[in-house]
Amino acid sequence: MIAGFAALALFVGVAIRILGAPAPEPAPAPAAPVSENAKQVAEKPEPAAPKQDDAPGRVRFESEPSGASLFVNGRLVGATPLTLEGLAPGAYGVRMERAGHEPLHLKMVVADKPLQFREKLAPMATGVLVVDVKPRGAEVLVDGELVGVTPLTLDKAPIGQHELLVRKTNCGPFSQRVDLHAGEKLEFKDFGLEDKVLKMLTGLVENEKQRVGHYIDLAHYYFITDDLDRSIETYMKAEDIADLPLDLPEAMDAEERALEQRLRNEDRGRLRKEIEKHKSPQYFALEKVSAFREKFERAEMDIKDRNITSWAWVEANGKDFMRNGDYVRAEQLFKAHLEKTPKSPGLIPCLQELLKSRIALRNMSGAKETLEKIMEAAGTRTDVLFAAGTALSSAKDRVRPGDRTLLLDLAQQALQKAYDNAAAEPVKAECAFEIGNVQLAGHHAETAVGWFEKSIVDKLTDEVREDRECCLAEALLESGKLDDAEARLQKLTKSERVITREKAKAALVRIKSMRE
Repeated sequence: MIAGFAALALFVGVAIRILGAPAPEPAPAPAAPVSENAKQVAEKPEPAAPKQDDAPGRVRFESEPSGASLFVNGRLVGATPLTLEGLAPGAYGVRMERAGHEPLHLKMVVADKPLQFREKLAPMATGVLVVDVKPRGAEVLVDGELVGVTPLTLDKAPIGQHELLVRKTNCGPFSQRVDLHAGEKLEFKDFGLEDKVLKMLTGLVENEKQRVGHYIDLAHYYFITDDLDRSIETYMKAEDIADLPLDLPEAMDAEERALEQRLRNEDRGRLRKEIEKHKSPQYFALEKVSAFREKFERAEMDIKDRNITSWAWVEANGKDFMRNGDYVRAEQLFKAHLEKTPKSPGLIPCLQELLKSRIALRNMSGAKETLEKIMEAAGTRTDVLFAAGTALSSAKDRVRPGDRTLLLDLAQQALQKAYDNAAAEPVKAECAFEIGNVQLAGHHAETAVGWFEKSIVDKLTDEVREDRECCLAEALLESGKLDDAEARLQKLTKSERVITREKAKAALVRIKSMRE
């Protein structure tokens, strides 16, 4: 019985272990003996952790105003307000810097306690530095640092000694060591940097005072450097020089003289074009050209008021306007001279130039009025009347079709009066030839024939005679007198001049086609 219970107990214990039942807890082992020192350590309480604000090596920096750069032992570590942690014990040099304030230097000793610095930065003592030299736009450097361009005013310039440098391209620099005290104002103005380009251009003008091109280049340089008054003054001077005859050494050979005269003529044409270009926003800024135009026209009016009674001055400037196609200003100038000096020695030539300007403007009523004054003033002077007539007839292809008849009538009046007053046969013949051309242009071929016949007289050169014969043949052809025209043309085909032969042959071909 007892043996059975023992077997059953053994089976249950094995089953429990197999099914994972928890094993009974082992009995505690006997305690080992503890030493006295170990006991003391175990019983001593742990020290409390220090608060963060009380940590050694911690330093707090604040400044008024804030944002000061902070340097520790010369090394930038940040900007205030700033807290540094874990600084090793020892002495440190501290510097606070902020723009516009005096730098602050501190000596800091780090030990076993935290530190805190609250510092007020004193405003830096300053002065005023003014740099206003020419040309405008020059760079200003203080101690090697670019601080602006002229005109420049530094209201809070740092005091002390500084190296001032003012520079601009194509100019010599200006440099000076300055010592600025608190509240002091240093000014550098009313002078200019040495302009190397300007020095070169003025040197050329001084060395070759008759060369108009040098004045043009100098005036343009004044313009681009914004000195409009000097630019206009120099252009005006160029115009005066251009009107003067060249003063060349007697020893200069003919080829060099011809070259100088050619350069002068080229410069005259260039001068007016350059002036007009500087009035045009096509080439330069509108604001600048507007100011230049206003100043230039005012200067011209001042000069005009002083010189308007001088025919030599009026003639030179008026013809210059004409050469450059400025017929309106030419007309205004000639009219103003006549109004100011109605009995001027230049009355007739002024009227002649006025007539040309009005023809160019297609102002036929004005041309008629001017011709009447010319005929009245000229009296019996054939040369004046002839010049007026040819000026009118030569413009027949440049006027409006509706004005052509009036133009030819005016030319006929002047030429007829010239013919009537001419005493010498060659002069009469020349007048007759021009009248013939006017009649032919007006489709009065039969009338033209008679005038051309009067133009062919003795003592003409072969060239002049053949030209008039060609015109006569053309008038005969236009009037239907083909046989007479053919006879004259056949003679002209034997001319030694190629151009005459070709004209004659072409006219003969026309006659042949008309007969067919």
